[in-house]
Amino acid sequence: MVAIVVALGLDVAALAEIAGRGGGLLAMAALVAAAAVSRAAAPAWAVIVGRHRRPQGGLGTWFADATTGPAAGVALASVAIVVAALVELAGPRVALAAVIGAVGGSAIAGGLIRLRRQLDGDGYGALIEVTVAAILLAAALLG
Repeated sequence: MVAIVVALGLDVAALAEIAGRGGGLLAMAALVAAAAVSRAAAPAWAVIVGRHRRPQGGLGTWFADATTGPAAGVALASVAIVVAALVELAGPRVALAAVIGAVGGSAIAGGLIRLRRQLDGDGYGALIEVTVAAILLAAALLG
């Protein structure tokens, strides 16, 4: 519960920082990019990591088993289109923040998964929330 409150607080603070500097459009674009990229990361991780680090049973196992390589590819292609549209709308900082945040979020989530020795439903949730926070933080630092 504390981690969720901290992550949401970081999200709000980053968005407020961007918008406070007159970057309302950038704040909106960063939020959309963060939501899209973080959700596309989950199927990619399910295919790459989830099948090797899953517990017995649970929703994380189901997700890893149900997610196909082509489905993960569609998710990643879709997010690339969304980010490209956001770049046209708000500028290249959106794409840079998305890449930096995705790499940072993946690194942190990878560490958590290694510590827990599995990628379960909680791990997917952590991956998504950490990636959102990392993208918004990167956008605030770049803005």
